[in-house]
Amino acid sequence: MSHKVIFFETKRSSQKLDKIIGAAHYHFKSDNKLLILTPNEKVSEFVQELLWKEPKDSFLPHNTDENDVIVISHEKKFLEKPIHYIFNLTDIPLDLFSPKRTIYEFDDVVNETKKKIAKEKFQFYHRKKYQIQSR
Repeated sequence: MSHKVIFFETKRSSQKLDKIIGAAHYHFKSDNKLLILTPNEKVSEFVQELLWKEPKDSFLPHNTDENDVIVISHEKKFLEKPIHYIFNLTDIPLDLFSPKRTIYEFDDVVNETKKKIAKEKFQFYHRKKYQIQSR
């Protein structure tokens, strides 16, 4: 039983925002907890604002509290919680233990630095024998 990683290919920043909103919307509707792991507090605040404003016809309830369906945080302590879906917005791949989890990542081809980070993450997950998908 291994973790699953889903890479979303993105060529523009707007595609990244759409993927974050889409994942949050899907997990909220299906009542499956989602951790949006950010690199720092500033990005956490940006994602929180985004989910209050998008989609335009509604908002997605979210918080920094582990009891909510959508959790946004830069704190690694949430990786120890029973949240099975993680959208990793950091530059570092996630080395997870049990339980089985699904990780969302960006296969970001915006610039060479982002391409390199995505390639390193892919190689890391491949070495760990995680199931990898691209979308």
